[in-house]
Amino acid sequence: RELFEQDLSSMDAAERNSLLGLFEHGLSGEDEELLERLLFKDRSREVKKTAASLLSRLPDSRYVTRMGERLCSCMGAFLSAPAPFGLSGVLRAAAAAVGLGNGSVFITPPESYDKSWAEDLITEKSPFSQFGPRAGWLYQMAAAVPPSWWTKITGRSADEVLALADRSEWKKPLHMAFGDAVLRTKDADFARAMLKDMKPGSVWPSSSGRSLDAFALAAMLDREEREKEWEKLLSADTFTALLQDIRTRQELDYRMSPSLAAKAVGLLKDRAASVRGRDYAFSYVVDELAAVLPLEALQEACAALDALPENSVTGDTSDRFCAVARQRLTLGAYFS
Repeated sequence: RELFEQDLSSMDAAERNSLLGLFEHGLSGEDEELLERLLFKDRSREVKKTAASLLSRLPDSRYVTRMGERLCSCMGAFLSAPAPFGLSGVLRAAAAAVGLGNGSVFITPPESYDKSWAEDLITEKSPFSQFGPRAGWLYQMAAAVPPSWWTKITGRSADEVLALADRSEWKKPLHMAFGDAVLRTKDADFARAMLKDMKPGSVWPSSSGRSLDAFALAAMLDREEREKEWEKLLSADTFTALLQDIRTRQELDYRMSPSLAAKAVGLLKDRAASVRGRDYAFSYVVDELAAVLPLEALQEACAALDALPENSVTGDTSDRFCAVARQRLTLGAYFS
């Protein structure tokens, strides 16, 4: 931060923005003063946007506080009404899902644009063509706060907050905002609630273009819970998606749990034995499978592939898998 500030005046906008993006690593409250200054005073809108994105990662920042105050004004009636008496947990979530609860509308965007919002980069024109102006304002406010803000302010669980959003006429901007916030924060409570709320095979909306499917959401859970969720989700149709998600995450020293590995090896055998011709999508990620299976599962998989008739193996899938697998087995034997 000190080096950045020291050379700030000599950098062009592209350089300022590029270096500022690195603040994501090790970001802390000590960075807030600089980020606020850039948000309000930098000449480049891109630098301002990067500063705002970083500030949204600091739950106690003044930026998040300002966005939260705007959202609270959109939920005035809901927040001032008493919670449903005598209901808690699953019953209260069910009450929210069917539109009961405190009887108040969950959230209503402002009727008109406030020019002071521009300082925090809330644009008067909606950032997305599918949203009108009011939905666009709501999205921009909601995307800026961490998911935990909603549970803290409303006193509801993540499941209950999503149930309230599902019943709202503003469901679409809220869902996209939640998606962006969860991608940014990896909030396990909301990821778990989204998994329950999603239809099988669907993808949670986000503005980033990054896939927020069931595997990506499960990846935000703690390791044991994640492996169990992945095992439930894994099938012949989702095999490639799981391996692609593992590759994207690049988790250091990750190895599949024994039960997940056993299911993956079974699917690999079935796929190699049944598909004819080159299996392009799977061939692209099969070496990832060879990198994350435990050594015992690797031996079983290689033996199964070697036992198949030569014309049963799809394209170079077997070669790609076994090349990585045998390197790992050799290294494993050497260092054991």
